[in-house]
Amino acid sequence: MNSIEIVVTAGSGDGRAVTTANGLVPSLAARGYVGRVRCFANADELHDWARQCPLDFSYLVCVGGDATQSAAAAAASRLGVPLIPVPSGFGNIFARALGYQHQPLSVADLIERGDLRRVDVGLVSCL
Repeated sequence: MNSIEIVVTAGSGDGRAVTTANGLVPSLAARGYVGRVRCFANADELHDWARQCPLDFSYLVCVGGDATQSAAAAAASRLGVPLIPVPSGFGNIFARALGYQHQPLSVADLIERGDLRRVDVGLVSCL
């Protein structure tokens, strides 16, 4: 499976994240990957998707700020797929701490190289 799910929230980066997410598709296609963009109205909508999305992709690319990346991380953790955070918001602490960049070719290069970084994840369940 060479499918790449690209998730983004509409307001991330004052709307610039959607443009970045859509820009990833051609650069991934040039390398033989199938990229699909899912745009969510907000992080709550993305959280809902993350709780129940099926495993029908090999990588999860998340374009946005820390709230968007946090929501996407839940899906990646639950499904056991690599998460590639693309910073496009205010702060971008998680993505920048790991050295991820927002240029589309950087994402395609990362996926092609298979340069994975493992991080500890904690999940909290609110009853």
